[in-house]
Amino acid sequence: MPVDLLRSPFHPSRSATPQAPVAVLGLGASGMGAVRLLRAMGRTVVASDERATHPTVLCELARTDPGLALHAGRLVVPSGCSEVVLTPGLNPEWAEHREREPIARLGAAARRGQIALVSEVVLALGCVAAPRVVVGGTDGKSTTAAMVHHLLRALDVDALLGGNSWTALADVVVDAPGCSAVVAEVSAFQLWAPQRLNAEVGILTNVAEDHLDHYADVETYAAAKRRLLEGEVGLRVVNGEDARLATWASQWQAAGHAICRVEGPSADVAIRVSEGVLDLGDGRTVPLDRLSLPGAHNRRNALSALVAVGEVLAHLGRELDAEVLAEALAGFPGLPHRMERVRERAGVVWRNDSKATNLHASMAGIGALEGTVVAIVGGVDKGLALAPWLDVLRTRCRAVVAFGALRARLLREVGDDARFTGVETLEEAVGLAATLARPGDTVVLSPGASSFDQFAGFEARGEAFRALVKGLS
Repeated sequence: MPVDLLRSPFHPSRSATPQAPVAVLGLGASGMGAVRLLRAMGRTVVASDERATHPTVLCELARTDPGLALHAGRLVVPSGCSEVVLTPGLNPEWAEHREREPIARLGAAARRGQIALVSEVVLALGCVAAPRVVVGGTDGKSTTAAMVHHLLRALDVDALLGGNSWTALADVVVDAPGCSAVVAEVSAFQLWAPQRLNAEVGILTNVAEDHLDHYADVETYAAAKRRLLEGEVGLRVVNGEDARLATWASQWQAAGHAICRVEGPSADVAIRVSEGVLDLGDGRTVPLDRLSLPGAHNRRNALSALVAVGEVLAHLGRELDAEVLAEALAGFPGLPHRMERVRERAGVVWRNDSKATNLHASMAGIGALEGTVVAIVGGVDKGLALAPWLDVLRTRCRAVVAFGALRARLLREVGDDARFTGVETLEEAVGLAATLARPGDTVVLSPGASSFDQFAGFEARGEAFRALVKGLS
C-alpha cells in the first residue's frame, strides 16, 4: 500500500525524504497550491499540465528547486508513483473522463486501493492540526463558509479561509501554518471516490440537481456531495429541511455519529420566526433581526455557521459569546454576486445574484425577495428539468428576460406566456429589463445557469452586469 499523504505531518522545515515522487496533474491555482505544500513537506514533485506553457512563478520555482520537475503539453505520472494529486477539472468520476487516459486508469487504481488519488483540498486538510470546518452543498456553501470565518474572527480566533471559491487551501496552509482554526469550502468536484475527508465539523447546506453536464445522474452527483461527511467528521451539521440530507442524517446517527439538524421535522436547532431568534439550544439564542442577509436559506446558513462556531470554540476550550456573535452577524456584509444590491434607479432596486448558477439557487434567491420582481435569467443549458424553476418565475416575477444559450429551450417551454422575453446578450437583457421595470420593482440577475457561454465565470458575468446597471442613465 502507498504511504498515505493524508497522514503526513506538516513541517515546513522538514528535510526531503527518500520516498517516491508525488505526481500533481493540472497546474491551475489548486495544482500550484498542492505543489507548494508538497515541497514544504519535503516531498519530491513531478508536476504536469496539458497546456503548452506553465505559470511564470512555477517555472521560476522549478529552476531553483531540484525537488520539482515540470512537464508541459501532457499529463505525466512517473513509473512507480503511487501518490497523485488531481486538479478538480480532472475529476475521474466525470463522464468525459471515464475513458480518458491517464485519468481513467488512475481512477480505477485508486478504487482498487493501489494508489492514493487525492484533491488538493483533501491533501491540505490532512496537514492541519487546528480544528477544521468543512462546508459543502449545492447552494450557499461560499456564504456559509465566509460566515463561519467572519464569526470566528469576531471572537478573536485566528481562523483561515480557503478552498473552492477562495484561495487554494494548500496555499493558505503553507502561508499560515500556526492558525487556531481552518474553514474550507469544498466542491463536489474535489470529492471523488474513494477519498475520505477528515474534519472536526462538517456542514452540508443542501443537495439539489446540478452539474449533470459532468455527472451521469443526480445520484452520482449526490454521492459526491455526501462524501464531504463520510470521513472522520466530529459533528455533521445538515439542513434538516432537505429530504435527502435528513435521510442521510438518520443513517449517520444510527451508525453512532454526532448529528445536528438545522430546522426540519427532527430539528436539533431551530429558527423561531415568531420569537425572532436563532435558537442554538441550551437557552442560547441570537436575535434574527441581527442577520443582515434576507431569506429563509440565509437564516439556515447563519444557524449552521453558529453551530459550527460553537463546536470550534468547544475544541479550543472557550465559551460561545452570543452578544458578540449577534454583533458579528449584523456586520456580515455578504459576498459579491450573491444578491448584491447594485443601485436604486427611478424607484427600482437592481440586484446582482450572478452566483445563482443553478436552478435551485435561483429559486431560493428570487423567493427571498419582497415585492414584484423582474428577473434576468440564462446562461449555459445544463440539461436540467426547468419546470420547478419556471413555476417560481411565473409565481414571483412580473417579467422575465432570458439571454444566452438557455434562452431557446426556456422560451419553448413557456410557450406563449407574454411575461417571458428572449434576447441574445446580457447587455440587451439589462436594457430591456430597464424598460419593463416599474417603481417598487426589484430587477435581479438570477441566471439559474453557469456563465461559460458568454463569460469566463460567474464573477465576470456579475461584474459586467454591475457595470451595465451603473451605466444606465
